[in-house]
Amino acid sequence: MASKTRIVLDLNTRVKVIHASERDKKSVKQIMKMFNVGKTQVYEILKKKTEILKQWENCANGKIKRELKKTANENINEIVWEWFVSVKAKNHCVSGPMVQQYAKKIAQIDRKSVV
Repeated sequence: MASKTRIVLDLNTRVKVIHASERDKKSVKQIMKMFNVGKTQVYEILKKKTEILKQWENCANGKIKRELKKTANENINEIVWEWFVSVKAKNHCVSGPMVQQYAKKIAQIDRKSVV
């Protein structure tokens, strides 16, 4: 039996699903056929419609498919990213171990400042 590949809708399409449900008064079955997705996915989109619409209003990029999760070390990630961008802007080569070493250095400084 062939399994159906899962389709992940981007933000714009999820908003279209919500509008199809609310404005066009389409049923879940009609929406499923229109966007070629499963019933559960449509119900999840409709259940989270306030979050999706708020995200759509705040975000200019409608092609986003998943929301990025925040990590416990978000401040370190931002500092390392800024360093990485500045080094690449100067056309220097940056390797993975260099980034790791810089991140460890920043993490040690961050731990010392907290204590």
